[in-house]
Amino acid sequence: MPLPALYEQGMIIPARAEPYLAALLVNAASDEIARAYSYSDRPTPAMHPCVGVEFHSGARANLPFVHTARPGQGRGRNAFQLQSEF
Repeated sequence: MPLPALYEQGMIIPARAEPYLAALLVNAASDEIARAYSYSDRPTPAMHPCVGVEFHSGARANLPFVHTARPGQGRGRNAFQLQSEF
């Protein structure tokens, strides 16, 4: 799977980070991972950015974006109140 663009005008935005991280998981070529996907690509997008992983065992994992921070910054105080760019 080709890696989608991550940066937009030198910054990362959640909408680009989701498919990028999903592609990294798919490209890891793990025997355990059946599929990885961006929650924004689902028919009903999630309220918060998230990456989903389905495993061959039938297990599933979701990786929500809880905090974001730019280099040199601490994470935000409130969960799920993400910076628009990081």
